[in-house]
Amino acid sequence: MANRKFYIEYNLNNRLERITIRNWANVNRNFFPNYTFEDRQSNFPITHAISKLLQDQFGFQEIEQNLEVILRHPNVNFRF
Repeated sequence: MANRKFYIEYNLNNRLERITIRNWANVNRNFFPNYTFEDRQSNFPITHAISKLLQDQFGFQEIEQNLEVILRHPNVNFRF
């Protein structure tokens, strides 16, 4: 489905934070050693790769509602 927006939601200091997953990846570059992040088009992980990493390695779950895909960890106290 086109034009969906992807977000990650996580708990930070007992407050629910929400950020686009591409911005999260940019802040957390250490999880993506195969990318230089020099150009957001050509050397930046795609949304699907970021989503897959969050689900496969950290146990995030994908929830879709109203053209938004939210990745949320079932444990509200989860920390990276």
